Amino acid sequence: MEKAENRRRYFRIDDVVELDYRSIEAKDVAESRLSTDHILSACSLATALEIVSKESARLLIRLERSQPETAQYLKALEDKIDLLSEAVLMQAGQTGKKNTTEINLSASGLAFQNDEMLAPGAFLELRMLLVSFRVLIVTCCRVVDCKRNQSGESQFPYRVSIDFVNMREQDRELVIRHMMRRQKQQIRKNKGSSED
Repeated sequence: MEKAENRRRYFRIDDVVELDYRSIEAKDVAESRLSTDHILSACSLATALEIVSKESARLLIRLERSQPETAQYLKALEDKIDLLSEAVLMQAGQTGKKNTTEINLSASGLAFQNDEMLAPGAFLELRMLLVSFRVLIVTCCRVVDCKRNQSGESQFPYRVSIDFVNMREQDRELVIRHMMRRQKQQIRKNKGSSED
């Protein structure tokens, strides 16, 4: 198990996501998870919808053979549910300090450029919208490091590294799957540009 965790820690990708955070006290880390259950339920909703969609897809294939009109109607209902869940997730991500920002992501944490210094050891409640799955991940994290950028970047002068704390396992799995999907996209893109 420890070896698997180490592999996850070192598998990293560069990505662009919607990122939003707020500072919390160390004593509020566990409470924060409870107080944001209504927000975290958006993550659970997305995860649950994905599982149900996989199950219903198998049933839909069988139904298409015997009752194509019913199958077509059910597919239209599924599309409506997808649109509604996307709207809910987008609204949930519209509060607080939101940035479309470049990150370096792993299953155990991330690094991002920031306009303010964050003290190492400080705790944050983080919201991150993963576009590939239309999923809003909400978790607590701890600031591991915060350094001035060597590049002299004026808009975002700090590089912040954080570790996820108490992340739900299903959300961690979504982060890993998102990373694998983005890595495949980047490999295809690099292959395409090298063939030109």
